[in-house]
Parts: sequence; C-alpha cells; structure tokens
Amino acid sequence: MQMAGIRQNPAYHGEGDVLTHTELVCEALAGLERFRQLDERRRQAVFLAALLHDVGKITCTRFEDGRWTSPRHAAAGAAMARELLPDFSIELLCLLVRADILGRICGDQAALLEAVELCELLAEEQGCLAHPRVFPSRHTAFSYFSGRLDVPDCELYDDTWGEAVLMCGLPGTGKDTWIKEHCPELPVVSLDAVRAELGVSPAQPQKRVADEARARARALLRGKQPFVWNATSVTADLRRGLVELFTDYHASVRVVYLETEWEEELRRNAGRAAVVPEAAVRRMLARLRPPEPWEAHHVEWRCV
Repeated sequence: MQMAGIRQNPAYHGEGDVLTHTELVCEALAGLERFRQLDERRRQAVFLAALLHDVGKITCTRFEDGRWTSPRHAAAGAAMARELLPDFSIELLCLLVRADILGRICGDQAALLEAVELCELLAEEQGCLAHPRVFPSRHTAFSYFSGRLDVPDCELYDDTWGEAVLMCGLPGTGKDTWIKEHCPELPVVSLDAVRAELGVSPAQPQKRVADEARARARALLRGKQPFVWNATSVTADLRRGLVELFTDYHASVRVVYLETEWEEELRRNAGRAAVVPEAAVRRMLARLRPPEPWEAHHVEWRCV
C-alpha cells in the first residue's frame, strides 16, 4: 500500500508510519461500542473514513526543518475521498476523531479525548450533533455564518431583491452548458469572455480581467439585475470576496458547483474554443476546495 513507509512526526505518532497508524485507527474504531451500535450504512461510512482519513499524507509528506511534516494533508485527503464519502454529522466525525486519537502513540492523548467530549457537548447544546442546525430561514443561516448575525434563533428580515449565481468548477465541467440550460435569460459576467475582449491570455496577469468583470457585476448589482458570474472560482477565499461583493448590494447568492470525472473533464476541455493547458487544470485541481453549505444563501453540488 502507498501508505507504507510514509513517515510521521514521532512527537504525535510514536506508532510509526501512516499505514501502521491507519491500521490502529481502524482497530480502535471497531472496538468502540458506539461504532458497533450504528446502523450498517453509517458503520460503513465511518470505517471508510477511517481508512482514508490520512490518505492525503501520501502526497503531502516531506522532511522539513529537521522533522517530518504533512502540510495541508487533511484538505488534500478530503479532495481525494470526496466522491466516496457521504456527508458526515458531527456525531460521526467525533467518533472518527476519537478512533484517530486512540490509534496513535502521543503524549497528549487524554487532552485530545477531552476536547472531543467538549465538542460533542457543545454540538448537542447547539442542536447540531446528529444533523445540521435548523435555522428560521436561509437568509438567517447565511447571515449567522457570515458573521452578520449573533443570535441564530431570531429570524432576520430578508432585504435581498434577487439572486446572483456564482458558478464554481474546473474547466471542462460544463459551466457554460449549465447556464444555457438553467438560466438562459440572465446576463452573464464571464471571465473567459472578458479575457477574449481584452486580448489577455490565461497565462498573463489577470488583474485587468478581474477589475473589468467586477465593474460589470457592480453595474448589474446597482440596477438590481440578477445575473451569473461564470468563472472557475476554485478557492474559498476567491468565492468569499465575490459573495461579499454581491451581498454588499443586497443580492441573494447561489453557488453552483459542478464536478465531473477527470477523463471526461479533460475531453471537454480539449473541445473548448479556448483550451486551458492540462498543466494549468492540474494546478487548479490542487487548489480546488468545493464550496461549503454556509458560503452563500444557497449552495448546490452537481455531478455532470
């Protein structure tokens, strides 16, 4: 297995390599009474998560400053496992984390287990341990998660006038096709189109393109005109800036994330009028972080 021989910092993983740790985590999980009490579907999901929880270390581990480290391995592993795992509740996540702690040799095991207990208590108190918290409205939920509302149980007056659709997905996932099929009547702010108009290639600096696209979006927002922002938008930071721009003008925001199989994505990209080099697509894939439910008023994930 590829996990064999992948080194770990002995201060946190005295048990050895990633494969040894993963085997111990699975054994610890199987020994937990709460795991055995789960129904078959949830047992399978949690066990698969245990098998994959450190898979990102295969590509992220390196020796740096005199120690073994695996920066961003959790995010990399999440991207690799996303298609195999269903959504997790905090209850199941805490069960997995408890097994992860028990499946390692470290000096702070007791403190880590206590932190898991506290997390479960807080989640139960907030009504989101076994299922997502229920909010009075989507607008209230978004306002709470974006830091605009301190009391999540009080419904916030919805002052939005219409919807800005923010597309998200790698080149070749079918964003243009989705727009034509689902909102053909809306004006589109397309970064590809702006690049073509300005004569800027994807390999050149993109500030002019971004500034022009934002200016067009602001004009639509000032006129309270629903529209589509069509770009890859692969990182959370990039999406956050756009969502803030749209909501500053009191628009409701819907993020639509599209994903397809890698070979199909490359085939579609090769058929585009403006082909994105495969190396560039792979760099975007490495940075890709699919949108989370709290990033906007509505978030959709679609496999196409």
